[in-house]
Amino acid sequence: HRGDCIKQRTRLQLTISDVLLDAAMQSGASVDKIEAMLLQRRRDHGQATTSMATSEHDFYVRNLKHRFWSHEVLARAFSKNEWLTVKLANVAMHAFVCYIFQRVMRSKISSSASSTTTIMPTCYPSSSSSSSSS
Repeated sequence: HRGDCIKQRTRLQLTISDVLLDAAMQSGASVDKIEAMLLQRRRDHGQATTSMATSEHDFYVRNLKHRFWSHEVLARAFSKNEWLTVKLANVAMHAFVCYIFQRVMRSKISSSASSTTTIMPTCYPSSSSSSSSS
């Protein structure tokens, strides 16, 4: 059982919320850690582990924005649980390509003294959109 019994048979329990999952991603996410947290949250809520929930889709899309390696961590964690759909893989690929594009453009801007202004595209999908429209 999760948590230890303490005074008067209550259990210590840490609710795995969206905020906690986001913090875990920001603090050096590993595939095993994210997978374990997502599975534990499902067990806590009595959900089946075989299909992805809307909250997991939102978590996936929201956390693609933060770090380069988040793309791989999220894709691998979702793939291990057979939750990675073609749609989510496309979202990750789009975010990855945009990330690389922005890095290249920043590099060109910083190495070019004659550049005055360059518009950097915003390529990450919002968590409310289910597909990109670019």
